[in-house]
Amino acid sequence: MLAQVLIGHTSFRGVTEILDAAFDYRGISARPIHNIVQDAITSARPINESQDLSAVRVGAHDEIFQASKPVLVGMDVESTYCYLLADEAHRDGDTWGVHLLDLTDRGLRPDRTIADGGSGLRAGQAEAWPGVPCNGDVFHAEREIGMLANYLANRASRCTTAREKLERKMERSKKKGQGQTLSKRLAITRKAEAVAVALANDGRFDELAARLDVPLRFVQAVCELQGLDQNLPAYWQREGRLRKKLCADLQKKIHAVQLGVREILAATPRASSIVENLNSRLRNYFFLRRQIGNGSLDLLRFFLNHRRYIRSDRPERIGKSPTELLNGEPHPHWLELLGFERFHQN
Repeated sequence: MLAQVLIGHTSFRGVTEILDAAFDYRGISARPIHNIVQDAITSARPINESQDLSAVRVGAHDEIFQASKPVLVGMDVESTYCYLLADEAHRDGDTWGVHLLDLTDRGLRPDRTIADGGSGLRAGQAEAWPGVPCNGDVFHAEREIGMLANYLANRASRCTTAREKLERKMERSKKKGQGQTLSKRLAITRKAEAVAVALANDGRFDELAARLDVPLRFVQAVCELQGLDQNLPAYWQREGRLRKKLCADLQKKIHAVQLGVREILAATPRASSIVENLNSRLRNYFFLRRQIGNGSLDLLRFFLNHRRYIRSDRPERIGKSPTELLNGEPHPHWLELLGFERFHQN
């Protein structure tokens, strides 16, 4: 029953229907399911509170909203461990400060944090952790910059096409003794192309391209590919199209470029997109909050921190839970941590 609620996002009424459909088990009401979930919350809370947080070096903080009420969130960027998930009436500096001080007692003192411009969030951190920098969140800005970068790349491509077209026209005019009529126009076009290409290339993965001796456009294409979910067909379709366009030499280097791009992205965590991802996952559990109350957040934090990754775009995370990634120690299955005995085949 608990696995259906947490893994399958199933409502209590849905659990009773599944028991009837799959196991011919009728007559159970929502009350026993409610009690099982409540007992799990009681078991999960002390496990949540006992976790040592001294290994967290970069934290991502944010405020997400459920039913117009703020939920304060704090996560370790590296392990994705969620150390704060609190439903509050306010999101002012005092509220944030109290939570951060409580977390300090459990060893949390990161080198820096990442957050948006929330005044309460930043004021609370300044009071609780003076001297710990709070870097600006670039999650939303990156989307705008990405659109600008695509525009500049397209603009540079159009300028190059225009220059090549004009050069061909110039060659034909020269044969007729009329080349001088296009010389000024061609000079202006070449200058515009140079400016457009420089703008498109500014701030991208120039160093990686030079080190691997590959075109910068190739590195940019691989970087854009990393923004897609590898578990979706769109990723592999786009990668397939990219490989078809490459010569044999570049096809041999695509793996090295992928590793280099991932290293660059992983080494510069400046976006709280990890919290945005958590927000999207929590939406699947709104029903649980309505049926259980605020205690559901304690259970969800336990479940998300102790459920092992089945797949991930970070290979080192596969088969491990955020808790194991945080402290480097294995732990029993999350159901066993709650006191349940799991079935095992011989």
